[in-house]
Amino acid sequence: MAIGLMAYAFRIKERNTNVYVNLDDVNGVDMIHFVQSFLQIWSNGQYYTNPDSIKAFTVLSSNLDVNNRRITGQFLSGEGGVPAEIRNVNNIDQVRYQKEAEDSECIPLYYLFHIPNSTLGIIILERFKRISVKQVLTNLMRQSFANDFPNFTLEVEPLPQRRLIDMYLREGSVKKITLSSFNSPNNTLEERYANDDRDVENLAIYEFTIRSRRNRNLNIFQNILANIANGNANISAVNNLVGVHEFVATEINATFDINGKQKTIRLDQPDEINAIYDISNELENVNIHPEYDVINPLAIEYLNSLINNE
Repeated sequence: MAIGLMAYAFRIKERNTNVYVNLDDVNGVDMIHFVQSFLQIWSNGQYYTNPDSIKAFTVLSSNLDVNNRRITGQFLSGEGGVPAEIRNVNNIDQVRYQKEAEDSECIPLYYLFHIPNSTLGIIILERFKRISVKQVLTNLMRQSFANDFPNFTLEVEPLPQRRLIDMYLREGSVKKITLSSFNSPNNTLEERYANDDRDVENLAIYEFTIRSRRNRNLNIFQNILANIANGNANISAVNNLVGVHEFVATEINATFDINGKQKTIRLDQPDEINAIYDISNELENVNIHPEYDVINPLAIEYLNSLINNE
């Protein structure tokens, strides 16, 4: 995945309890104003730098949508730490610049805060290749929040992958299901090569794929996938699709067609993996960072698919 949108739950609870409060009334303060204030602090040239992790962070832009209670914009972030020679790949013998440990390749990264009149908000952050601001952002937000609201705790936690499964089931069609295992489904291969001192199971991954024919879909499996999405997971039912006795997949993936785009999601760990919406297929060039106006409608569409499931 080159460029993705990562969704996180944004919640506030009373300290030392499990009671979550509405985001528009945390001790009389609307959290949309808290987020606005936080973004203002780290904008207008105000930078955060961490000498230990060699990270930089600031706010490039902030746009408030009052009616939909969301704030969107871009951060600027980067990481240094390794001195290096900057060379042109088409003229590798020429050193263009000597990069120092404090130098960082900073790029704009999209963000969206959705702060509804309920207990569950959503933050969507762009991840460009391996670059993300999640850690530094949440650390700074928690510090600011703790100073202003000592009797409450701010939580920013990953949304489960099952929300994406539900979204894809509602908006797309099932095109492929792939089950992978490091263990042979039977002894045939192992017996065939046992005398040749070759351990096939340590060398190979066994895959079973159900693929739809052209212009067809596999929506007959929607009920099985829906059970995973709604919390009634029955992975055994998916394993049984292989039809081989005692076959147990190490990894199960489903591929959906969403408006002509292929989206693949892992099914066997729906609660343990971050909800990551890969938008690479929506972009003309994943090696060039997309503009705010390109990412924003994709992020709002993703947000709506998440909150429509509330």
